[in-house]
Amino acid sequence: MDDKRRPYTLLLLTILSVLTLAITACSPSAQAPPLSTPPPASPTRLSLPSPTLPPSPAIAATPTVCPQGSIVRRQIDTSLIGKPLTVSVYLPPCFVANPENDYAVLYLLHGQASDDTLWQRLGLQATADQLITAGKIPPILIIMPREEYYLKSVLESAFGQALMEDVLPWVEASYPTCRQRQCRAIGGISRGATWAVQLGIENWQTFGVIGAHSLPGAPFSPARLRVLLETIPAGMTPSLYLDTGRLDRYRRPTTEFHETLVHFEVPHEWHLLEGAHEEVYWEAHLSAYLTWYGSRLDSSRE
Repeated sequence: MDDKRRPYTLLLLTILSVLTLAITACSPSAQAPPLSTPPPASPTRLSLPSPTLPPSPAIAATPTVCPQGSIVRRQIDTSLIGKPLTVSVYLPPCFVANPENDYAVLYLLHGQASDDTLWQRLGLQATADQLITAGKIPPILIIMPREEYYLKSVLESAFGQALMEDVLPWVEASYPTCRQRQCRAIGGISRGATWAVQLGIENWQTFGVIGAHSLPGAPFSPARLRVLLETIPAGMTPSLYLDTGRLDRYRRPTTEFHETLVHFEVPHEWHLLEGAHEEVYWEAHLSAYLTWYGSRLDSSRE
């Protein structure tokens, strides 16, 4: 080779070597192996203990919701007054024809110039329903007879006899009622109170509870009352409730009867309240009346 060209040839070879090394270094196979990146791991599921939940409370049986009580009207045949006798019958909520315990019975009598619907006007159905469903009185039957000929004197009227001989047997044949005297109560307003006291004391073997509300006067003379009381064995005198209003026009005779009972040492409840001889007074105290009857009938059935 010409000596003049040798330096250029060496330079060219050097440049080619450098280029070859550069190309080799840039090739993928010549690159440094990449850092080993681990594959993405699956999300780690922590095994946490299941929360301990309190046991579900036992679901109490829904109490049976009874419909409200009802009042039905019936006709009872009787030969004593010349025509069928009408009665209104209150059946309590959840009334059943075959109860575990037979029902106690309350006979309620209306006043003069009125009829059996008086008690409905005073709110008997709603009041009795409320007291029974609240557990303040036991379920009871309430019998409200109508006295057709209320203008007759109590001494001449056959209503009392019809009640004892026709109404009471009909009730006990038609409904599941307790037949003991402690399970029967009789009460009334005004003239009905007179009937209640008379029938209750004369028939103490039948009625163990008597209520007289706004009594217009004693049905017996003191002498007659004494004789009747002497026929009742000790401890068998019916429970007796007596009340009247301070403005009642019959307050004096009612008070005198109360004093006669005190004189003969007859146990009874006496209430002198605010009010007059009118429906407003009786309606205001109806709940107290029913509560008293119910408490006496309830305790006698235990």
